[in-house]
Amino acid sequence: MTEMTFFTLENEIVNTSISIKNLFPNFISLKTEKEIVHDIYDSIIDTRKVFRNDKIINLMSNQLKTYIYESISNSSSFMKFGTYRALTYLVQEALFILDNNISDHTQELDDFCSDVINYNDMVKITSAMADRDSKEFINSKLDGLIYFISTCCLFFLILYAVYYYPLLRSKIMLLKRMTKLFVIIPNPTLAVSTKISNSLNKNKIN
Repeated sequence: MTEMTFFTLENEIVNTSISIKNLFPNFISLKTEKEIVHDIYDSIIDTRKVFRNDKIINLMSNQLKTYIYESISNSSSFMKFGTYRALTYLVQEALFILDNNISDHTQELDDFCSDVINYNDMVKITSAMADRDSKEFINSKLDGLIYFISTCCLFFLILYAVYYYPLLRSKIMLLKRMTKLFVIIPNPTLAVSTKISNSLNKNKIN
């Protein structure tokens, strides 16, 4: 809104000594002030669509929703119904000043600038609220993720202790018993080799 206000006022004072064109004669703009303001207006319209997205609205706290869409107590009259409608009012005021093809009174321009300043101050407050809501949302999701991971780890630990550890222990005990059994039972190959060796030794003696 500040940028829109700047070029709206520049359009009003374009033929005075304090305009950018007179202060910086070598500055050449590719567009007129009116074209720039209308481009900014289109950008604002696109941005406002985001604030009508249900997914975005659901992320806001009740206080932030109230400030943006409903009401702001102890504020200027044009902001009584929230910053969303206040922006609409200021944009329409800027377009009226821009396109009315008359030289507006200085008091009217001063009032418009004062409204924009008040709006910007309120936007700073709502931006801080949005940052706070975002942090709280992220922290809540992180807490949920930590809880989920902790629960999964505990579940697998219990599963290991109750099922896998006894199973592995029984298999290890079985292997130990089989090893002892193999030690007790003579190796057939070794027995045959011993018999052959004994026979050869007898033959040599004879």
